[in-house]
Amino acid sequence: MMNYWKLLLRSLGFYRKTHLWVVLGTMISTSILVGALIIGDSVKFSLRQIVFARLGNTEFALTSGDRFFRTQIADDLSKIIDNKVAPLLQTKGIAIADGGQRRLNNIQIIGVDNRFGEIVGIKDFYNNISPDEAIINQHLAAHLQLKKGDEFLLRIKKLDMIPKDIPLALDTDLTIAKPLKVRAIASDAQFGRFNLKADQVAPNTVFVSLFSLSKQMGYNNRVNVLLMQKLLRGAGRRRLNEAFKKTWTLADIALEVRELPGRNMIEIKSNRIFLDPWIADAALNINKNAQPVFTYFVNEIALGNKSTPYSFVSAPGTSFLPADMKDDEIIINEWLARDLDANKGDQIRLTYYVLGPMRDLTEESADFRVKAIVPLKIPYVDRDLMPDFPGLSAEQNCRDWDPGIPIDLDRIREKDEDYWDNYRGTPKAFVTINAAQKMWRNRFGNLTAVRFPGLEKKEIEKKLIGELDPVNFGFVFREVREEGLRASAQSVDFGQLFLGLSFFIIIAALLLTGLLYVFNVERRSQENGLFLALGFPGKNVRRLVLMEGAVIIIIGSLLGSAAGVLYNQVILYALKTVWHGAVGTSMLQIHLKFSTILTGTAIGVFIAFFTIWLVTRKQFKQPISGLQKGLTKLEVYRGKRPRVSMLIGISGVIAVIIVLVTTKFETGREAFMFFFMAGTLLLVSGMAFIKVLLYKLRINANTGKLSLSGIGVRNNIRRPVRSLTLIGLLACGVFIVFTVGANRVISTKDAEKRESGTGGFALYGESSIPVLYDLNREKGTRFYGLESINAKEVSYVQFRVKEGDDASCLNLNRVSNPQLIGVNPDELTRRAAFTFVEKTNEVDPESPWGVLKQNLSDGTIPAVADQTVILWGLGKAVGDTLSYMDETGKTFKIKLVGGLANSIFQGSIIVSEKALIQKYPSISGYRLFLIDAPFENLEEISKDLSRAMEDQGLDLAPAAARLAEFNQVENTYLSIFLILGSFGLILGSIGLGIVVWRNVKERQGELALLRAVGFYRKSIQKMVLFEHIALLTAGIVCGIAAALLATLPSIMTPGSGIPYVTIILLLIIVMINGVGWTYFATRTAARGDLLASLRNE
Repeated sequence: MMNYWKLLLRSLGFYRKTHLWVVLGTMISTSILVGALIIGDSVKFSLRQIVFARLGNTEFALTSGDRFFRTQIADDLSKIIDNKVAPLLQTKGIAIADGGQRRLNNIQIIGVDNRFGEIVGIKDFYNNISPDEAIINQHLAAHLQLKKGDEFLLRIKKLDMIPKDIPLALDTDLTIAKPLKVRAIASDAQFGRFNLKADQVAPNTVFVSLFSLSKQMGYNNRVNVLLMQKLLRGAGRRRLNEAFKKTWTLADIALEVRELPGRNMIEIKSNRIFLDPWIADAALNINKNAQPVFTYFVNEIALGNKSTPYSFVSAPGTSFLPADMKDDEIIINEWLARDLDANKGDQIRLTYYVLGPMRDLTEESADFRVKAIVPLKIPYVDRDLMPDFPGLSAEQNCRDWDPGIPIDLDRIREKDEDYWDNYRGTPKAFVTINAAQKMWRNRFGNLTAVRFPGLEKKEIEKKLIGELDPVNFGFVFREVREEGLRASAQSVDFGQLFLGLSFFIIIAALLLTGLLYVFNVERRSQENGLFLALGFPGKNVRRLVLMEGAVIIIIGSLLGSAAGVLYNQVILYALKTVWHGAVGTSMLQIHLKFSTILTGTAIGVFIAFFTIWLVTRKQFKQPISGLQKGLTKLEVYRGKRPRVSMLIGISGVIAVIIVLVTTKFETGREAFMFFFMAGTLLLVSGMAFIKVLLYKLRINANTGKLSLSGIGVRNNIRRPVRSLTLIGLLACGVFIVFTVGANRVISTKDAEKRESGTGGFALYGESSIPVLYDLNREKGTRFYGLESINAKEVSYVQFRVKEGDDASCLNLNRVSNPQLIGVNPDELTRRAAFTFVEKTNEVDPESPWGVLKQNLSDGTIPAVADQTVILWGLGKAVGDTLSYMDETGKTFKIKLVGGLANSIFQGSIIVSEKALIQKYPSISGYRLFLIDAPFENLEEISKDLSRAMEDQGLDLAPAAARLAEFNQVENTYLSIFLILGSFGLILGSIGLGIVVWRNVKERQGELALLRAVGFYRKSIQKMVLFEHIALLTAGIVCGIAAALLATLPSIMTPGSGIPYVTIILLLIIVMINGVGWTYFATRTAARGDLLASLRNE
């Protein structure tokens, strides 16, 4: 006995050939859906794997920058927490190979010992690196073409406890040159891409001996990084920080507590010369008798026309200064009194240097009245009051002085030498602490020592370490693995991205599925009509049809899910090769999740089933008699004048003319927006005029010379909605695909203009070693040998850099603490550089960069960033805030007050230089440069400047090329859309062939009549071919015309980068494909016995 299931199975078997095409259409749409979702999973999985590849088993890390602590801490911590701890010394440098022919700047240099391999998870490989050997990673080896056993030169950035901006700090010996031999090349599997930053781009790294590197730095057994695996037990990061506090000592923060012989006094001093403010406060809180000390080097002490050069002046505290001493009074020793012929009550002038921005020394002076003259005896003879200024305190005679400030050695007299020999740096004069701090306080501190009379050294050490917190010195463990995994989880969703890029091909595949199913259902309309005529309930017949369709779609979707895996592999391969610019890494792996495949398959089933449900619902609205005869309901053209269409068409053309007349090509991105609007209006106008044309063909159907091709074209008015829909789909597809694909971001466009993304700067530079001086001034020009270069109208805008994660589109991870760069806002204001696209109320539209100098009422620091970084890199909006931790461990907030149009600042947050050094006083020098130079001599200037600054490891690139790096990501996405959209158009043209086949089948009676009255079969096929090629041509021409107008600014821009060859080739393919399928469908549908169909008329 026949039941629904048997009937369903037999129907599936009988109509298997027609079902096959529906299965194919469903498979295509589902494969794109599933493949796009798998791409999202694969990219996220690959980013997670990169986290493991760059960290190994590392779970926690402590980084302290230029604060060096004892290597012993690693051993002490390991005992407390019962876990392995690896110490590292990390810095930057320059690698040079082949006698200087190949150089690589800004490389990562890491000093390691045997413990590093144990932490990351590869034993022995990093063990026992000798002082003259190095392990380099595969990325650096590829860049410098080095192999095992080769020799190269490593120029290492010398880390110094004393920031280079400290007054009297040396400006020499910034690097250490070290020839090395390649012991091994570390692959990614051997953790050669070790990096604590959340970035998928592998660094260029050199691993050297930790002991040897720290010795060369001058700090034996000192490190600035600790690595740790996951804790075996405990509360994680909090427990680690508590354990660190138990192990650290004052020596780890460059503090020395010493007894002053013969004085019954304890002194706290810093190897960084000045005591950090929070250290000074903690020291003064230990004991009420604590004495603050501030000693400084002055250029001259003068009385009238007499002067004493280069002396120390001190504020030694109240221990041996009179209680009634005023801030404008000074005590001098008898040697100085004799030299100046000074007496009590005389007016003495101190002249000294104050360090400004860019190590700009300003000579200032202060006048004092002599309160007393003291003998050269204790307590006034105290050479320990002199700080350990480099280039001064360790020298045996004055002639060997070489501090970081200008000194005229010819001014030094014989008696000055004698004083140095006998008393060293004993101060010659004394002032109050208030007077000293008023003259010499700086961002590094306002004391050089604190003294304690009558106390024990151990008591002072114990109390001071109890008053201090490691957090204030940046000694904080971070959960680097967790941070990395979080950043990768919040990364760009490539699944959604590729769904968006593939939307046109998905729509085309669904339309194809719908068309194929429509023909399947219409071919069986007689069968369905028979069921209804025999008394089967309509809902049962519909259910049978839908069940059959559901089976077909499920089969197609299952096949599509398998095909989606293959599609994903193709896309991943393209992302690692031709589309590499979109991801910046070739370390992409396929990752299959059952839930994702199931979700994609289910979505494919739902969308396809909804499509066939609509088709089935429409067919069963026809009468039974119509179904039994196999007839389809024709649209009736009402013949009304299309006044509205004419009005829309004319209005659109007028609007296009207005846009063309009022918009200038020079208006940059605004021109692109207006011309895109004009192209859209032209597209709408074109469709309106095509509707009017169909009306004209209708009313003029009986006029003019008759021909088969003419009849074919006129036949398009039989189903005007179908004709307009087909033309509109093709026109919109061509317009969207090629407008978006051709509107690439042009980096060279207006690169010399200040409002452009380059700010009008010719060159962009980054240095491995900080540049200490203003390159625009004579001292900086002379120090770096730039005289001949600067004579060519070259000028510089210099930025300080607080390193952080890369927030640009080149980094797929979502970062929370991007790099901060500090600049003097006046330099950008003076040039009116860059364009703000969004601003808060604090920003003055006339001078937007001035906002960086403001003190905001809520206490936040104003900042500016690229709008792309704000929206996509950070997931924020203008007006939002970001949290950072300063050098003291305190959290502060930065407010994003402005967003820049597409610029070379992607990846960084811009603040004022003043604000940056307030929060990070140890940042010395400048490492980022925007350079103004004549564009006609750019290549020559770039080569000369790179050569002059090669010891600083200056990497230079045209600013337009820098911008192009960022734009490459967007342009790559546009290329992907162009390719995938073109495949969608090709599927659409296949759909045209199906429409042709359907039309011919519907009109077989009409065509049979033409055949009966004597028309040849080829003539009939020619008529049908012309009819549908007219639709194809109308759609493509309409889309191309609108796209040409929309992309006119790009077309008119020299070197715009429009892929003309690709676009023309794809258009030809679409046209040939459409014509081919139309011809194939015409021949196939009209191949049978047409005369037999007359019997159904």
